[in-house]
Amino acid sequence: MPTEIQKDTVRFVCQLLSTLYQPIWLFRYNSRQNYIFILAGQQEG
Repeated sequence: MPTEIQKDTVRFVCQLLSTLYQPIWLFRYNSRQNYIFILAGQQEG
């Protein structure tokens, strides 16, 4: 499970992207390596 700091950071980043009208293309949490990956922006690539 993500740590509390990771949860708060992800929430902040997603809210910031939403405020800037940037689409979030991919959101992934890797429990094995314990990291969160977000791919966002005007173009998917």
